[in-house]
Amino acid sequence: MSYLIRTRVKALELKKITTSSKKDPNSDKILSTVVSLGWFVLFEGSYESLFVGHDEPKDLTPGTEVEIIIRPKTEK
Repeated sequence: MSYLIRTRVKALELKKITTSSKKDPNSDKILSTVVSLGWFVLFEGSYESLFVGHDEPKDLTPGTEVEIIIRPKTEK
């Protein structure tokens, strides 16, 4: 059995994480290493962002109507 969820894209975001930070010994500047986690989409009616890849999805802009299909994997 499959489950169909009709919704809209609420937000699309490139998420990043700071993996390290340190003070520059020669100045008052902070040096940070920031790594991209990839693109995440938030759907209306949801509180969770879902990973959609490392390349920006050009067809998932806020307001885009989408269909999410959940289908259990069948054993082969």
